[in-house]
Amino acid sequence: MTHIVTQETIKATKAYTAAYISGLVEKPRDFMLDDFESIHPSEMKIGDHMGTHNFVYEIDEIKVSQPNNLFGREDNGPVYCVSGTYVSGSLEMYKYFLGDAENGCATDHRSYDQGNALATWSRLIK
Repeated sequence: MTHIVTQETIKATKAYTAAYISGLVEKPRDFMLDDFESIHPSEMKIGDHMGTHNFVYEIDEIKVSQPNNLFGREDNGPVYCVSGTYVSGSLEMYKYFLGDAENGCATDHRSYDQGNALATWSRLIK
């Protein structure tokens, strides 16, 4: 599937994101650090609730790049880029990830988190 980015699609995405953000209401943090398990990025699934920077997001999309060769090392493996929608916790940090975090992904109404195959991710235990 090919997506053509035009000024109209950019404008529509920004309008949708602004409407989404203005409609958000912070939901109280009802989780503790003990409520998370550390997992390998390959264990993530769409719909999982993940924790990062004091907020929880629900995974909407997972993208995996080809193995990288960062600094001449072969052991980094692929890069995982996960996008998700706000569930609870710090709304300010979630908003920061929406627009200001350097994450290598296009900015839209979902927060992004990324890391290589050596990373561990925090999944909320249900």
